[in-house]
Amino acid sequence: MKVKLIDPNQREVWVHPEDPGFEVEYRAFAGATLTTDINVVARLYINRGVTKVTQDGKVVIEPKTGWSATLPSDIQTNLFILISQLSKLTPEEEQDLPTPPGSASTGKPTVAKKKSANGKGGGA
Repeated sequence: MKVKLIDPNQREVWVHPEDPGFEVEYRAFAGATLTTDINVVARLYINRGVTKVTQDGKVVIEPKTGWSATLPSDIQTNLFILISQLSKLTPEEEQDLPTPPGSASTGKPTVAKKKSANGKGGGA
């Protein structure tokens, strides 16, 4: 399994191209997604990845229903892509988890044998 180490304090800022006074601060998202429904995944990324929204220098209060309930869909699409990119492993970050203790290979092949009719023999 590949793991990305995420700095919980790392933040990026997206500025709306047509409204420079509208800024969204976001972070990488690391969490389980128990669905392949892209709409559900996108809402999860938006609600967990967006940390602050600012309009003309004033912080917008996050709604109880989450950012995905109020941000326009075109903004959500941009943010979903940015959060996904920030959350994805880079080639430099790709590494396997360390092998658990005691599971290192002995280098010896193991051959499984079938038990004989008399119940003797066999084993791995």
